[in-house]
Amino acid sequence: MEYFKTSVSVRAPLDTLFDFFIDPRNLKKVSPPGSILEVDHAELPLRVGSRIRVRFRVGLMAPRWELSIQSLKRGDRFIDWQERGPFREWRHTHLFVRNGNATTVVDMVEYEVPLGFLGAIVNRAFIRPAIENYFR
Repeated sequence: MEYFKTSVSVRAPLDTLFDFFIDPRNLKKVSPPGSILEVDHAELPLRVGSRIRVRFRVGLMAPRWELSIQSLKRGDRFIDWQERGPFREWRHTHLFVRNGNATTVVDMVEYEVPLGFLGAIVNRAFIRPAIENYFR
């Protein structure tokens, strides 16, 4: 299992940031320039068990990704989990921490790629760098 963690401090109230990030319609707004990502379907408002279908372009491929909300604690965290998609496993924890007049947004991603040894090579060469770039 691979693990990736990053954080950013934003000068905004925690509740405002949480409401922004919990809405999948804002996903494109926080995606890197040039990334092609579309939310095909989302059960709104998000709650535990809600499903989100996303399509993104990677080179010539446009895999579909179905995620579900596994855990949600308003103003604190939510976790999305891959139900179907390109990874063997994917778990993304979004954590929000009040920090004076700012809020620290922490992203923790645990994932596993398919295809064993070949998948490990592809992960090192392409997948891990793409994930790191996405969260910059």
